[in-house]
Amino acid sequence: MTANRCFIQLHHPGWEHDRACAESWHSFSNDHAHQRKFLQFPGVWIEEGGQSHSDELWAWGEWEAESEKVRELNRLASGDRRLPSAVWRPRYVPRVDYDELHNTDPFIFGERFLYSNCAQRRGARGPGKSLKQLDRGSVIVFGSCVSNEWVIDTVFVVADSHDYHAASMRDDVAGLVPQAFVDV
Repeated sequence: MTANRCFIQLHHPGWEHDRACAESWHSFSNDHAHQRKFLQFPGVWIEEGGQSHSDELWAWGEWEAESEKVRELNRLASGDRRLPSAVWRPRYVPRVDYDELHNTDPFIFGERFLYSNCAQRRGARGPGKSLKQLDRGSVIVFGSCVSNEWVIDTVFVVADSHDYHAASMRDDVAGLVPQAFVDV
């Protein structure tokens, strides 16, 4: 094992976008704290034997851009805040201006999961710096504390990384990631 192959546990706020649950459409978020949604999106999974399948997937995740409610769930009957109150479908609506809007990180939509800047401080020493230099095989776990329990949202196994700078990000990652990732 090399010095930069690590297991990283990153905390996201655990509460659900409850404000949006009364609505059927959720606008791009500019709230001060990131929140989670229970999301439905197309995806592919591979069985242990290697056979791949395509269908709708469901996962807790961060999606700060627009979304539409697919259906409400009956979480309130159980009172268990670990359960979702609604299922949301991410909707990517390109904008001219993204100022003052929250980013979506990690980005779990597309051919691979992408992680760009959550908990990474510019010029940081120690853990913030090491997150930018993780070796292949490192594991990053995003999760939340809900009802005094740690719940996992997303697990990454690092395949590779690409350094970029915020001022030139669009040029630095051109052709490497989907446009929706760059925008949101």
